[in-house]
Amino acid sequence: MPRKPPSLLMPHSILIEHAVNNHPRTRSILSRFPEIKPRYIRSITDAPETTTHRTMILAKHNGTTVVPCPGTPAYLCCNYHIINIGIGCAYRCTYCFLHQYRNTYGHILYMNIEDAVNTLRHMEATGALSFKRIGTGEFTDSLLYDEITGYSRLLIQFFAQKNLCLELKTKSAHINHLLDLNHGKKTVMA
Repeated sequence: MPRKPPSLLMPHSILIEHAVNNHPRTRSILSRFPEIKPRYIRSITDAPETTTHRTMILAKHNGTTVVPCPGTPAYLCCNYHIINIGIGCAYRCTYCFLHQYRNTYGHILYMNIEDAVNTLRHMEATGALSFKRIGTGEFTDSLLYDEITGYSRLLIQFFAQKNLCLELKTKSAHINHLLDLNHGKKTVMA
């Protein structure tokens, strides 16, 4: 069983959207924090304003799960795409753009990452998969809570079989839980 995050990243509270209450990943995460009594909310928008960066919000990602990078106007697009695994970061680096970009209470983790894998499978089957690079670190650190979510394990195993490159952007040095995976030289951690 994966270990808990370092104490700096340990949540003080957990909020759960009703939509993911019975999701296997939600149940797995809760089993790692038996000392925390979760609170249930209808949606992310119901999270109290008193939540902090030490609040973990387990939610369902609604909408498109694989999106093109918004890019920068007047620059050549590199055709990079994004899987949104969550929003916010518990590292609280003073220089990070996430503080200004998104004013989110707590750290949101999306439980339905399998939807993104299914989207990629569908895009591949229909010939709509025209890009080669995809990452998970636009709105959060890719490996922040990875040891308890299992996101990267699922994605690395999927990408190892594809003609795609998975980019995991992180400040974390906690990668031991991924070193045994056959990545097929299709994953970059930076």
